Amino acid sequence: SPEDGKALADSMFLQAGTFNYGFVAMSDSHPSYLAHHLEWWAEKLRYQQFNRMQNGIFYDQKWGNFIPSFYPRNAYEILLDPRYNIASWNLH
Repeated sequence: SPEDGKALADSMFLQAGTFNYGFVAMSDSHPSYLAHHLEWWAEKLRYQQFNRMQNGIFYDQKWGNFIPSFYPRNAYEILLDPRYNIASWNLH
């Protein structure tokens, strides 16, 4: 990563999470996975949706890291096109 003072250090991404839940879309093409994820995610956010990076929690962000572990690859899509969301990692 560039050390120009504009980009976050890689360690910040490890703390904040791999995926940005600032932009998320869900489909009912896999209804059981969708129901499971929404129920699970809601329960996590009910009690653990704050910024405590020292404890490894950054709002809703880090819970998305579990998606590839919980669901088969045909049940989710990860968009890599930066035009879909603006975040610290794609500003420059």
